[in-house]
Amino acid sequence: MKPLYWTRILAPKSSAGKSANVMSTSLSDETDGTSSFPAASTNNSDASNGEIQSSSKVPETNNASPPASMETEKRLGLWQELEETSLDNLEEFTQLFSRQVIIPKLREKVEKPEKTIKILDCKRSQNVGIFAKSLHVEWDEIECAIYHCDTSIVSLEAMQKILEIKASDEELMQIREYAESSVTNNNNAIPLDQPEQFLLRISSISFFSERISCIVFQAEFEEHYKCVSRKLKTVKQTCEFLMESEELKHLFSIILTLGNFMNGGNRTRGQADGFGLEILSKLKDVKSADTNTTLLHFIIRTYISQCRKSGIILQEIKLPIPDPADLDKAVIVDYDDCRMQLTMLRSKTEGM
Repeated sequence: MKPLYWTRILAPKSSAGKSANVMSTSLSDETDGTSSFPAASTNNSDASNGEIQSSSKVPETNNASPPASMETEKRLGLWQELEETSLDNLEEFTQLFSRQVIIPKLREKVEKPEKTIKILDCKRSQNVGIFAKSLHVEWDEIECAIYHCDTSIVSLEAMQKILEIKASDEELMQIREYAESSVTNNNNAIPLDQPEQFLLRISSISFFSERISCIVFQAEFEEHYKCVSRKLKTVKQTCEFLMESEELKHLFSIILTLGNFMNGGNRTRGQADGFGLEILSKLKDVKSADTNTTLLHFIIRTYISQCRKSGIILQEIKLPIPDPADLDKAVIVDYDDCRMQLTMLRSKTEGM
């Protein structure tokens, strides 16, 4: 199972007997003072009469209350109070988050040879070497991830990079020729450099290009499909609202009534059965005689007033037009682009 990389906190242990130590310390501080009793004094005149007078001072008792640290205990922190709880679904947790244990092949520890053969050019070899080291996984895990389409071991981006960095036909031919000649010489030849070995191992995976392409397509299919689906769904919902909304029909009837009333007996524009939608953007430009109200404001007030007369409270009056955000999205939908994306998804699906 993959580890969970969190910050480990160790709660400090509460010290027992701390309050008792505080008590003993505070009491000892209070008893450090000494009590003094002055000696009896005699007067010569009183001595003749045989009377002895003595004076003594009795110390006052100190009734100080114990310190506050004795009365209140230190409150425990969250991590000192918190304990692990018992769970009955650990088996399901194990099935969901466990991963296949890959037993690495035991290999004899071979000392790094002093010389290696470089077939790739310097820049190409450097790029391949840096990428291979950046994966931070053993070759057995890379091979297993490609065969089992597991992006939890090797990420999708890394697999795409493997597909991009694969050896060309010419490079692969040169690498294989040298590897075969090395086998012919009983492995006495100078070994290939790490980048060349990485490309050779990648090419040894059967249909590795097709496998990685399938993994990438599988991961990207849902994203592309949802993107096209959201666009078409927005257009569909907007069209359904425009065709079926009773609130919008009511609003248009108010506009038609007021427009016919304003045009009166005009034979060209009056007594219309409908109107062009381009007039909607001009309603705000028609102002009242005192220029304080526009025709758009009057139409909205009329719509709200009629809704309230029908028993609908102000807070429940629905917006009689589609959501402006949906309208903006529906306007910019490119149907040719959607058709092209769906065709691409279909062709890739059929080609798998």
